[in-house]
Amino acid sequence: MVLLRCVRSFRPMSSQLMEPIRRKFADSAELTELLHSAYPESIKKGAASGAKGGAAAAAAAEGGSAKAASAKAAKQTAAKAPERAVDFSRLDMRVGRIVTATMHPEADKLYLETVDVGEAEPRTVVSGLAGKVPLEEMQDRLAVLLCNLKPANMRGVKSHAMVMCAVGEDGTTEVLTPPADCAPGDRVFVPGYENEKCGAPDQVLNPKKKVYEQIQPDLKTLDDKTAGYKDLPWQTAKGPVVAQTLSGAVIR
Repeated sequence: MVLLRCVRSFRPMSSQLMEPIRRKFADSAELTELLHSAYPESIKKGAASGAKGGAAAAAAAEGGSAKAASAKAAKQTAAKAPERAVDFSRLDMRVGRIVTATMHPEADKLYLETVDVGEAEPRTVVSGLAGKVPLEEMQDRLAVLLCNLKPANMRGVKSHAMVMCAVGEDGTTEVLTPPADCAPGDRVFVPGYENEKCGAPDQVLNPKKKVYEQIQPDLKTLDDKTAGYKDLPWQTAKGPVVAQTLSGAVIR
């Protein structure tokens, strides 16, 4: 036991004593030749293992570099891609038929509507038109709806579109009217900004980018009461969209 303890305590000291010698002969050709003569197999295995490890490390480094380069190239491509213009073509404007309209059960200034916009199921829409448009005028009628706003909760009911109206300076409000022979789901477009030319409407308008908010100031009725965007008329395949009496009115 005493001898074992001595050996254990000697090992660190032995390493410390040998370290200056190792450093002196680390690059010695004579020492390398002696090692090859004394331990040929061990030297070969060590060299082979080192070569494999180096190759693996090089391959890993190359793979990592390739991935990094690919990611960088993708970012550069995205940065160079031109951002789509903010214009009427971004809006999903459709003809809809308001099937029913009732007072919102939790608000005296909101209507709750069921609207057919040409989809498998009608949409629920909440409009702040109570007191502005008589409830009887909201029943079983055609209207124009903005269908790609992000759905919003309005006093406990989620609204999935917005009924577009012309609003005069005195607050007079009129629901925009498409031609009587339009069908629910018919597209509303502006010449020069057709979706075939400019691209499909956004699936959902991003609230953070405020796309609708940038377009809305250019939405007004024209002198002939036609709904307009930058002085160009809103059209359907059957004809223009109009207000009843309001010209030069804001559309929202």
